Amino acid sequence: MNRISPRLPCYQNADFDDSFVGYGVQARTVDQVAITGTPAGTTTYSAALPDGSAISLTAPESFNRPGKKYTFASWSLDGVDQGDTEPLAFSLEADVTAVANYTESNTFTLTVQSTPVSGAEVTGTPAGKTDYAADLTAGSAVTLTAPIQVTDGGKRYNFTGWSGDYTGANPATVVMDAAKSVTANYAVQQWTLTVASDPTGVSILGAGTYDDQTVVTLDAPDTAEIDAKDYNFVKWTVNGDDVSGNPINVTMDDNKDAVAVYTIQTWTLTVVSDPAGIVDEVQVVEDNTTVTLTTPEQGVVDNQRFNFVNWSTGAETLSIDVTVTADTTATANYEVQTWTLTANSVPAGIVDEVQVVEDNTTVTLTAPEQGVVGGLDYGFIAWVIDGQEQPAGQAVVSFTVSTDRTAVAVYFRARLSVTSSPYSGIYLAGSPAGITPYERVFLAPQEASFSAQLRLFRGSVPYNFAYWKINGIVQQARQTDIQLRVEADTSVEAIYHMLGDANGDCVVNVLDLISIRNRLGAHSDDSWRGDVNLDGSVDVLDLISTRNKLGTRCQ
Repeated sequence: MNRISPRLPCYQNADFDDSFVGYGVQARTVDQVAITGTPAGTTTYSAALPDGSAISLTAPESFNRPGKKYTFASWSLDGVDQGDTEPLAFSLEADVTAVANYTESNTFTLTVQSTPVSGAEVTGTPAGKTDYAADLTAGSAVTLTAPIQVTDGGKRYNFTGWSGDYTGANPATVVMDAAKSVTANYAVQQWTLTVASDPTGVSILGAGTYDDQTVVTLDAPDTAEIDAKDYNFVKWTVNGDDVSGNPINVTMDDNKDAVAVYTIQTWTLTVVSDPAGIVDEVQVVEDNTTVTLTTPEQGVVDNQRFNFVNWSTGAETLSIDVTVTADTTATANYEVQTWTLTANSVPAGIVDEVQVVEDNTTVTLTAPEQGVVGGLDYGFIAWVIDGQEQPAGQAVVSFTVSTDRTAVAVYFRARLSVTSSPYSGIYLAGSPAGITPYERVFLAPQEASFSAQLRLFRGSVPYNFAYWKINGIVQQARQTDIQLRVEADTSVEAIYHMLGDANGDCVVNVLDLISIRNRLGAHSDDSWRGDVNLDGSVDVLDLISTRNKLGTRCQ
């Protein structure tokens, strides 16, 4: 630091000539120059300071005057050059005059900036990367073109126009008649994000306009209700491309369409029956869908028929409507078909039973071999099932019940009455043999046979066999042997006629002779009335035999 004898300092502009620009003594021809430091002021100025004061003065590097530019050159103290070091610092020890010396220049500074970005490559004259400055010849015309788009901090920015000493679009034209400054203005690139659902109807946040490179998080609900139906989230698509996951991050580097894809909720509708096997169906049904279920009125399981009772919902109709909002099982309840098996007997009272039998069940019936009705014994003959007679004597029968059925156990009791006429006590050979009158009771149908004597005597009176009567019906004459099947109460009667009693009035007289005479030569079924001698024809011999018996009466 220079040390100068104390005196009142004087600060003034240098005289301006062809080689120096500074403060002249005369301030009237140059605008004032602001000096900063201690003491500060605008030239020309002076100050009275204590001896030893520390002085520090800084002159502006340059300044402009109309049509001219002045550049700081150096300081001088009392005419002694101090160089161009700034600030000028010294200790005040005497009066001194400090002069800031300037040189006049024919150039102006053009400052080119960009906002809010930097590093924009500007073309033209002068070209450069913002922010930059250049000294240009006074009066020259400059054309600058800013890039349409720049990237800064990973984001894209779009040029919006120039401001400063030029306003408007590219290119900027500036005339350097003074120091000039222009700024290329940019706005961050913005993109539109649309957010939708497929199908439409789901509200998802996130749609809007975003700065370039903004990361937007989209979160779709896992489930949604659309038109009263539940839907499940499947995936995102962005600009048509599948994007996995949820939520997703979308980087806004372009206009983007994000779609949350949903599929309708489906449920499993299972339709079964109890017992299993009549209905067995599984459907995949969209949510909140009404399905009509119909079950058959009757079904077959293991060869048994079952009849519908109701649904698990309690409905008793064959068809029901079910609205499916969850996995659902509908059960059609059935009960086995039953039939009535009626077992009785003829006559009634031996077998009397009613059973309720499940369909297609094999039933075994056993009839007692004998039964008693009204104190009388009866013997089993056969079963008759639904009108069809079963094998005789088969007391145990088995059959399948697949409809209402009736089984009748047929029992038998038959009385065989054997008589003779005109008197009893006659022995009849055969089966059953006996002396008339006699009876036999059969508990089963069976064959009977009888053999009568062709002639017998009652005392001394001869009788000839005439015919048999079965249940009052006359059989073939003179046929002493007969066979019959006893299947009901039956009467058998052996008919005899006294020898010569041709008219059957139990006395032999002239009327019998007349009757025989009228039958002479007869060989008909009725010839027995005149064939007294049993030779197979009615002839004179029969008349003689009758005449010999005249007056005989039945005994």
